[in-house]
Amino acid sequence: MTGGSPTSLSAREHARTLLREAIVPGVVLYLLGSSLRFAIITVVALVVLNLSMDAATAVVGDYADNVVLGSLTLAFTGYLAVAGFPPALVVGVPVGGWLCFDGVQHLRHGETRDDLSVLYSHDGGPLTGILRALGARVLEPFRL
Repeated sequence: MTGGSPTSLSAREHARTLLREAIVPGVVLYLLGSSLRFAIITVVALVVLNLSMDAATAVVGDYADNVVLGSLTLAFTGYLAVAGFPPALVVGVPVGGWLCFDGVQHLRHGETRDDLSVLYSHDGGPLTGILRALGARVLEPFRL
């Protein structure tokens, strides 16, 4: 998935990011022993997924990509459960459900990623600073 909103990147940077996020996993799969056909299918599927999420964000609004990803997660979990792997429900339903719920709530309330992004300052080195920043984030009030 892309790091920023589609409007924050130039078209060339966006295309480069999209291809990198699709080609790198395909190459890794191929190098780990998967067939070339499977690697190409993976690359195409990731490009389609990224484009659909970016299109949803552009048409509906920020966080619409969460709804798309959550819906696909729930659909794939249902497929796995019907295909004979019900343990997928333990992970797939909460993850997909949360992504859908979170995306819909942000869309309902008009929240964007830019509104919610907060820089956390911390003192200390890499280990203590990360723990302090994480503690500040966890202790912040939860809101929808």
